[in-house]
Amino acid sequence: MRHVPCRGIAALAIALAASMVAAPVLHAGEEPSRKSLALSEVAPALEAKDLDGGVWRLADARLVTPETALEGVLAAARKLGATEQKATDEIGTSPAFQAGDAKDPAKVAALARAVGGPLGLVADETTVAGWKTFADAAAWVVAGAKAPLVLVCWSPSCPTSKLYEPRLVEIAARTGARMVLIASNATDSVEASRARVTEVKLPFRVLVDADQRLTDVLGGRRTPHVFVLDATGALRYAGGIDDDSTSAKEEGNRATWLRDAVVSLTEGRAPNVLLTTPKG
Repeated sequence: MRHVPCRGIAALAIALAASMVAAPVLHAGEEPSRKSLALSEVAPALEAKDLDGGVWRLADARLVTPETALEGVLAAARKLGATEQKATDEIGTSPAFQAGDAKDPAKVAALARAVGGPLGLVADETTVAGWKTFADAAAWVVAGAKAPLVLVCWSPSCPTSKLYEPRLVEIAARTGARMVLIASNATDSVEASRARVTEVKLPFRVLVDADQRLTDVLGGRRTPHVFVLDATGALRYAGGIDDDSTSAKEEGNRATWLRDAVVSLTEGRAPNVLLTTPKG
């Protein structure tokens, strides 16, 4: 099963899927039956390389300070053409982020993608519009350091993964969640993942996990399959993104499990739904 895109990731998934008639939903106070990372359990030292060969470590994911955030923002600004910028400089006064004499929202959005992408953050239009100075952009990064972290088992060749990509972007932008994709199908190449990211301009960092070491620790069984970690690294939700893996429902009629879990954690509450069965 490890070589079949989109269906199970481990051989165990065949028997598991065959026994499931409906997606079970676990509520607060209940415990799932799983051999991998359990609900409320703190994740171990997860580590993987991304598509560019950089190393992503869970232990480093929260290490964001005002100083490192500002440094990252100014470095990204320089790569986009800005020169000699300071924290208090207004973004709209830099020629690199102007159209004529006015601030160009599209160019500032490019700054947001450059800054937020490696961290799994996506800025929506309202957020970007609110940035006056480079310090404002850095403050957004700092605020996102403790946001719920969503790890998504994903495949560039899986139709269900592709269908959900816009929804993942929207959830990250609207909730402030940090989102990282895990290319977890053994038959997908790094080139295929990179091509998909480029084709649809996915704003997320993608980890390479063809040997499924990271996926197996999390308990990934499908693509997509999401895992939400809170600020302490504890697993607080695992399963599907919503209950509409075929786009058969109107948006307002979907059970938005992932979105609701992220919002609950952001507001300091335990999610009502803790575990669902992913479809893919």
